[in-house]
Amino acid sequence: MTDFQHILDKNFMQSITSVGGEVYFVGGCVRDALLGKEPKDIDIIVRKLSYEVLVAELKKFGKVDVVGESFGVIKFKEFQTNFEIEIALPRVDSKDNNSTGHKSIIAQSNPFLSIEEDLFRRDFTINSIALDSNLKYCDPYNGIEDLMNGKINATNKDAFKDDPLRMLRALQFAARFDFDIEEQTLLMISEQRDSIKEISPERILMEFEKVFSKNGNIRKFNSILKSTKLFDSIYGFAPYIFDGGVNTASNLGEFLFFTCANQLEFKNVHLFLQEKFKIDNSTVKIVRALEKFYSELIYDKPLISEMDDLFVNQVLFDVLQIYPLAYQLYSLQIDFEFFIEQKYPKSLAELALTGEDMVTKLGFKQGPKIGEIRRALLNEILCDKLQNTYEDCVGFVELNFAVE
Repeated sequence: MTDFQHILDKNFMQSITSVGGEVYFVGGCVRDALLGKEPKDIDIIVRKLSYEVLVAELKKFGKVDVVGESFGVIKFKEFQTNFEIEIALPRVDSKDNNSTGHKSIIAQSNPFLSIEEDLFRRDFTINSIALDSNLKYCDPYNGIEDLMNGKINATNKDAFKDDPLRMLRALQFAARFDFDIEEQTLLMISEQRDSIKEISPERILMEFEKVFSKNGNIRKFNSILKSTKLFDSIYGFAPYIFDGGVNTASNLGEFLFFTCANQLEFKNVHLFLQEKFKIDNSTVKIVRALEKFYSELIYDKPLISEMDDLFVNQVLFDVLQIYPLAYQLYSLQIDFEFFIEQKYPKSLAELALTGEDMVTKLGFKQGPKIGEIRRALLNEILCDKLQNTYEDCVGFVELNFAVE
């Protein structure tokens, strides 16, 4: 658990209060501590000191990285311990209607704003809680109650007008904490969903990625994305009805592929995502691998026609849900041309153990059982349980099938 008192006892904090500064811990560190989690970052607000005085005090004890006087934000790293903290003056945010996205937000710091005014500008009530230097909570918007009840609730009615990205933050918080979005807040997202178009693709993908990097509930995230129609506003088309691959995605590449693959030709998915979201090279690799897998293996009609219907239904349908075989093929960065052409047999005809071998060398009688055994072999090889060698195939057959 975060030891807030230990931080308050540090020399730089003592110096700030000795010259009249009023200190509050705010935001995610307070929220996470209330949830029993260890916060990644510590943020504090200092009231009643000018920006210049605050910077001068901090420079006595560590390295000061000044973000900007209008924002009133300072990144501070303590000498010797390298302890890092973000310190800011209280501020209010307003919107420039002549700009869009984050550029439209005008922040103005004011050391004499009340802590309640600073908390009011924040996105959600669970992030609008402060802890003062006496370790007492300042919770003017009932954030602790929402936190205990598992609710994501907008702090004010203009929360999404001021910053449309907060709509996606609501979804990823709900997914990460397994919280529900409060009804009025959900309605605000639905009504203002088109304003998400003001936000850059890179920032949208950052919120998507946090769901995976922080072990969020993908099913919940996807469900709210669809129900609020944020999906439509972000992608430019409605989601496909089948959610199997989306809900079981384990990384951003899978999620992006399955959210739009059924609405596009497989070969065009990565092109769409590159243009729409500016996805990075590692994500492109995953998406292209999945394109190859689905377009050249699963939907290759000659291949499927040579396989048993039961195999197609049981194994390939599982792969449609992005289960182990698909993982093996792209997560290990196997060259797909190599997969298609060489490493795995594409049909019974490419098995190392032929039907003739089974009759002449293993003693099986001609008949449907030979086909059954060879289809089982193909299944084992495609699932990486066997190598396609004569020796491995013979060993599998002798272990699992008796000659009649």
